[in-house]
Amino acid sequence: MSKKDNKGRAVPQYVSYREKEGRYCYRRQLENGKTIYRSSKDLTELKRKIKEVEADIVKGIDIDGAKMSLDSFYDLYINTYKKDKVRDSTWQNIQNYYNWYVRGTALGRTKIKDIKRIEIVRHYKQIQKEKNLAYTTIGSINSLLYNALQEALYNGMLLANPCMGIMKEIPREEVEKEAIKWEESRVLIEFLELETTYHIYFTMVKLMLLPGM
Repeated sequence: MSKKDNKGRAVPQYVSYREKEGRYCYRRQLENGKTIYRSSKDLTELKRKIKEVEADIVKGIDIDGAKMSLDSFYDLYINTYKKDKVRDSTWQNIQNYYNWYVRGTALGRTKIKDIKRIEIVRHYKQIQKEKNLAYTTIGSINSLLYNALQEALYNGMLLANPCMGIMKEIPREEVEKEAIKWEESRVLIEFLELETTYHIYFTMVKLMLLPGM
């Protein structure tokens, strides 16, 4: 491979020209050992791809993030956007909520690029039935996922947020439920205090759950 193309033009750093294929190839190894590869027969097009890749590298974004599982991306999301903004107790609680109801499940193991709306609906209905969860609890879980997947959308890993408007698919039927435990009440209250999507329910839920209120 040559550092010049068939027109004698010098190619950018990390780029070589495969004369037999007439193709420009960008290959760069990151400090974490990961190798990034992009190619094109058009040098201008490759330069555009390189610009996008290197911008993501500077931002610390995993450029192959769409191949990450939901579990992995959620960890990346909360560590990037939540850890420095919330109290320690709230930080632990938003992790616990995800760990209780999503992590390690078929949905949690699904790659970001493969997540479908129907799979989320199926997961919500399954845990609602198996764990005897209230509609509002499913709503809190959905708020966590919505915010994380919205960030994936912003970073070009998704074409649309599959959590958008999904709660209309979840049944509200009244069923016999176990009394909510104090720890679960505290987690829910602190979660609603933090999250923007369902914060409008914060005062109402707090009054309903806290003793003596």
